[in-house]
Amino acid sequence: MYPGRMNVVSATIPGTDPNAGELIDVAHAYETIATPGANDNCTGVATILEVGRTLARLIRDGVLPRPKRTIRFLWGPEISGTTAFMFKHPELQHKLLAALNFDMTGADLKLIDGYLRMKMTPDSLPSYLNDLMASLLRFVDQTEIRTQQGDNGQFNYRMCPVATITSGSDHSVFNNGGIPAMQFNHWPDNFYHSSHDRIVDVDPTELKRTSFMAAAAFYYLATAGAPEGKELAWEATSKISLSATTN
Repeated sequence: MYPGRMNVVSATIPGTDPNAGELIDVAHAYETIATPGANDNCTGVATILEVGRTLARLIRDGVLPRPKRTIRFLWGPEISGTTAFMFKHPELQHKLLAALNFDMTGADLKLIDGYLRMKMTPDSLPSYLNDLMASLLRFVDQTEIRTQQGDNGQFNYRMCPVATITSGSDHSVFNNGGIPAMQFNHWPDNFYHSSHDRIVDVDPTELKRTSFMAAAAFYYLATAGAPEGKELAWEATSKISLSATTN
């Protein structure tokens, strides 16, 4: 570790209560100079940019009330940029309630031979975030979210334990710091870290589905009060009960 400068961009949708905590969406703008790509990770950058733009406009136009909690957005070098940002802003350590990492979020699944995998928080850091995202995944699976240009085929996703797969992306920074974090990620990818990772392999429908879940999850948490807390508790408890019965 040594003093230096990094290109890290952060933006916020300010909440009405500065003491209510924050939520953070993160997407790495690049890893190394040699590996920029359309899916990895222009799709992640675009996803949270669109989430922020959409929520900000709906709030500004009065369609949605301003949330109680601040929603933060972060773009920078993968892992190193996020780590540096958190070191520069130690006050966020106790403000951040949850994080979502967007790493390869808009691939054409037929072309890459992959699926959307949602990496859950580690077992050492259990969170309602897993159950909220699982509920949204089921909702999208049963909803006709389509685009005119995209592949409107069946939604294909998995909930993946973080311990069973490589977790080397920005969500690991937050999980290691005790902040529950999940990752949106399309995998496997036939064109990963290659010159064939191009815009023609990106699917507008998959981007729209991912962006919807991201916006819905964090706006729900940003506005949540006691009733929503009870809903999340019931959602999490029902999964525990089902798991115990199945086992």
